[in-house]
Amino acid sequence: MIIQLVSILYNVISGLIFVRVLLSWFPGSRYTKFGYLIEQLTEPFLAPFRRLARLLPFENFGWDISPILCLLALYIAYRVLISLMLR
Repeated sequence: MIIQLVSILYNVISGLIFVRVLLSWFPGSRYTKFGYLIEQLTEPFLAPFRRLARLLPFENFGWDISPILCLLALYIAYRVLISLMLR
């Protein structure tokens, strides 16, 4: 049951981040109620990775790789948690 809860939480958070990335392709979307909601839900996850991404050379090209870093960290944490719970 705990494993299922962790899996659902991982899927919801990563899904919200994917939605935010898709919404970023539409400039006015952040000013809608839906865009604002997605931004509020994902910002606590993305903000630390945005600070980390500023240290990398991609920032000079205008690329925000914080969602990629966040999804990678979430995946690693998810796999570690699941493997620890299965022991």
